[in-house]
Amino acid sequence: MKKFQFRLEAPLKWREQQEKEAKQHLQEKVHEQMQIEREISDCDHEIQKWIGAANEASMKGNDISEIMIIERYLVKLNERRRELVTDLQRAVACVEEAKEMLRETTRAREQLDYLKEKARKSYEYEMSAREQKHQDDAVSQRRWQGKNGGAE
Repeated sequence: MKKFQFRLEAPLKWREQQEKEAKQHLQEKVHEQMQIEREISDCDHEIQKWIGAANEASMKGNDISEIMIIERYLVKLNERRRELVTDLQRAVACVEEAKEMLRETTRAREQLDYLKEKARKSYEYEMSAREQKHQDDAVSQRRWQGKNGGAE
């Protein structure tokens, strides 16, 4: 009995590789998004810390130049936070693109898997039918030989 061979095995392997690369790409984009989210969180903590320092300095009646320095730093922190939020929006869009790419590559691979399974079932059915025909022929031949052998 000949071994099952799927004619589209090479494209299937290629699709599997594409799917693997799409998964890896998605993981990288999710990691980048999480990194930006951590940076925003760190920036928020830093802003809160310096707001507290500015409030404390103004309550103590510290020098106005110290308070102005803190306020300028807070402005810079807020600018940095806005940049990070913009980066986060881009990262979220990239994650969505990567998810869509993964869905497409998975769908393409699943289609080839379906064709392979369908071809395998067809092959198994054909081999089973051949085997049954071979057995039926062998039984018929024995019966025919038995009838002809007994008549002589």
